[in-house]
Amino acid sequence: DGHEIGNHAYTNRRAGDMAGPQILAELTACRGVIVALTGKMTRFFRPPGGRLTEDGLHAVALAELTLAMWTNNADDWLKPAPEVIAGNVLTNLEPGGVILMHQGSMESFHALPMIIEGARERGLEPATMGAVHAAGAARITERPPRDLLAYLQKMGYRHD
Repeated sequence: DGHEIGNHAYTNRRAGDMAGPQILAELTACRGVIVALTGKMTRFFRPPGGRLTEDGLHAVALAELTLAMWTNNADDWLKPAPEVIAGNVLTNLEPGGVILMHQGSMESFHALPMIIEGARERGLEPATMGAVHAAGAARITERPPRDLLAYLQKMGYRHD
């Protein structure tokens, strides 16, 4: 309870480097594994590296996924000290913020209590992506594909 799994593609290849059919295959394969293991469908997709082509945006729409990006990057894949990770996350953290973190390092694990405490000191409470989406977070969108690219570019996202 309280957890939500999203789609990040099957092989973690950069979606900006793939054609639409390849991205759709990645999304479908990842979703299939998650359903097989959990019995639950995924609703959200975050592209590896945060980049998508217009074909990629169409693939996300065809897979009936909601694109979910982040507002605060922990940069924890670099494995800095937990205090640095917490600082990266908490700088400019606002209501509806979406935190990007990676698994696999004890630094990230040790940063979590500091992040949660710092968020709560700001009057914020950790929530699932579904709850953040329901609250209207700006970095999660279900816009039609032709409008989605312009919207993402306006929000500052790179487009390959």
